[in-house]
Amino acid sequence: MSSNSFRIPVYNDFTSPFLPTPTEMANIRVMSRRGILPPDTSVLNRIITAAPFELARYDLPIQTLQRELDRLIDERTILASYSSDCRSLLAPVRRLSDELLVEIFDLCRPWGLFEITENITPAQEAARVSQRHLLQLAEVCCNWHRVIMGTPRLWSVITFDTCVWDQCLAPYYKIIGSLQYSLSRGRDHHLTLRLAISKDFHNKPLIRNVVQLLCSHAHRWRNAYIWSDDGPPQDLSLASGKLGQLRILHLNVEWESIDVFLDAPNLRELRFKGEVGNLPRLPWSQIQICKYMGNNTNRAQLPLSSLLLASNALEFTLCLDLREHVLPVAGDSTASSHMETLTLHLAADDPDTTGRFFDALTLPSLKSFDIEPLDDTDPLPIFPLQNFLALANRSHFSTHLLRLKLHAIVTDTDLLLCLGSLPRLENLVIVEARLSDDEMDGMAVITDTLLRALLVVDGIAPLIPRLNYFDVTSRLEFSDSLFAEVVKSRIAHLKRLDGSMIFDICLWWEHGEPFRELSREFIDYLTDLAARDELLFSIAKVHTCVE
Repeated sequence: MSSNSFRIPVYNDFTSPFLPTPTEMANIRVMSRRGILPPDTSVLNRIITAAPFELARYDLPIQTLQRELDRLIDERTILASYSSDCRSLLAPVRRLSDELLVEIFDLCRPWGLFEITENITPAQEAARVSQRHLLQLAEVCCNWHRVIMGTPRLWSVITFDTCVWDQCLAPYYKIIGSLQYSLSRGRDHHLTLRLAISKDFHNKPLIRNVVQLLCSHAHRWRNAYIWSDDGPPQDLSLASGKLGQLRILHLNVEWESIDVFLDAPNLRELRFKGEVGNLPRLPWSQIQICKYMGNNTNRAQLPLSSLLLASNALEFTLCLDLREHVLPVAGDSTASSHMETLTLHLAADDPDTTGRFFDALTLPSLKSFDIEPLDDTDPLPIFPLQNFLALANRSHFSTHLLRLKLHAIVTDTDLLLCLGSLPRLENLVIVEARLSDDEMDGMAVITDTLLRALLVVDGIAPLIPRLNYFDVTSRLEFSDSLFAEVVKSRIAHLKRLDGSMIFDICLWWEHGEPFRELSREFIDYLTDLAARDELLFSIAKVHTCVE
């Protein structure tokens, strides 16, 4: 490119001889304000006469320079745009493979796309029905449009909540159109379905159309959540016999005697909320993971019957509120299951109720046992030590239980007795009650008493000798130096048992008044062990508001 193209004309040789000085400008303005004429007006007349010619002499270079300025501005704009396009063409995002783009787009799903919640708004419902997030991404460029429209996986989540459809501004034919569009884009990719059907929604023909359309793709259902307060929707039977890919079924319904899901050869996981007696017919022998969330049932013993139904389940979670239920004394009649993992989320204000619940179980293959409150706002369950010891003896926990989590009301003395019956334990998680919990005011579990029992002395571990993971949430009512001694002795003990095993500690504690802090020496000691690859540890403060 020639350097002449950047030559800008220079007009500094021209200056009008009539151009006034600052003093002359000031004098003429003073005379104008005062209305005074100079003695000799011929100078003014010469200036007035010459001004048009002199101004024209200025206009020519101004117009020339303006054209040159406009050209430079236009060329600069073009070059900036061209440079931006070149930079965009070489941007790292353009070098991403289609597979990575799909992963990123999949992570762009808006929160709530999968969930049926009471907080969904009509606008959010309309957005997820139309898969608006995908349509917006597809508008970025032709390549993104090609990837999004050509990847069935991205269209494999369908969520409908008829509870808010009456408030949606979109006409119903657009709802059906959006559903058809998403299903067609998903082609034969397996489908995640979330469906909520409300009896308050007046447009029953629309629900029938939606159910028929979804059932025509029943062969793609992989993960299905169905909520209904209006009984089984009409035409749901169209899915019967087509559920060959269904693996996870989440039901919040009471459809006794419905057998739509009975022929689902790959169904492995069941989540259910409602009356156990009103469960639809299911292939119980196939279920490997089962979660039951109580629904104010008046027959709390019924969840135990489901343990027998899911005879091959390996993982089981029970979420039960036992505060208003009186369980019968089990006697010799207990529910036996060969599950390997049991998580109990319990709310119970009577320790005898929890105890009788334990008495009703026999778990001869259990490897992991978690006991936790129903949720963060519920009181902690009281740990029934004697009932647990009887369950442990009846189920032979001493030979196979490897993990125990206790987030319950228990004393350090009772915890020692409990751990004494579990010599095979490797994984121990203890969550102490907060000081704000009335039942546990002033009572700590992780104390020097417990730590002394965990200390390995002369190569002998009197309590849970194979412990390799210790996770505690504590108020730090113990000695840091004693805890350090336990860590040191356990590291050496594990090396003797198995040179490849590393002791793993997770320590969480409340901070702020009235709680103390861990000493800097103790933290530095753990850090040094971790730096030498002798210890894995995580520590963090947990803020708790105490009234």
